[in-house]
Amino acid sequence: MDYYPYTEEELNALKAKDPILAKAIENIPHIYKEVWLDPFGSLSRQIIGQQISNKALLGILRRVEPYLNPDSILKMDISELRELGISERKGMTLKEIARLAKTGRLDKERLALLSDEEIIEELSAVKGIGRWTAEMFLLFCLERKSILSYGDYGIRKGIMMVYGYKSLSPLRFERIRKRLSPYLSLASLYFWEIAGTYK
Repeated sequence: MDYYPYTEEELNALKAKDPILAKAIENIPHIYKEVWLDPFGSLSRQIIGQQISNKALLGILRRVEPYLNPDSILKMDISELRELGISERKGMTLKEIARLAKTGRLDKERLALLSDEEIIEELSAVKGIGRWTAEMFLLFCLERKSILSYGDYGIRKGIMMVYGYKSLSPLRFERIRKRLSPYLSLASLYFWEIAGTYK
């Protein structure tokens, strides 16, 4: 099992960026967050997990795991995917990313040459993939360091808890993002942990 990698030096650098956040995370032990390093598998998990609980996601993944590869997904009918608990909309998106994988567009060596925003733009062109899904792919598959998603409820909740905000506007979020940069993915882990909505 692989976990999102970060060092004590990176954590200390994040703490140095913001004393309020530093105090909030000082007693939280090292966070071991599982990552999915296979691009197709990781993106599929994000698609399947949209708008369902972690418990429901794990149940579906247990059923679909033997088929979770591009060749199998492309061979399956939407009705077969629905029998595994995957909605028609998500099934169509899985087939599209299976086609992307087969053409090499999800190849990690190719993606390594692209910026975060370029990858988000490419993935968001696929029906069923929005910015949040693309950002989670960047964090939990490509292990990019600068991902702090305004579209993620848990991150917003964690930020509001740390700083005592009753609401979080995009402008306020952007100020925090700039302050904590470039350790944003690491900050995401701790905001999730604080919020109790850990991905």
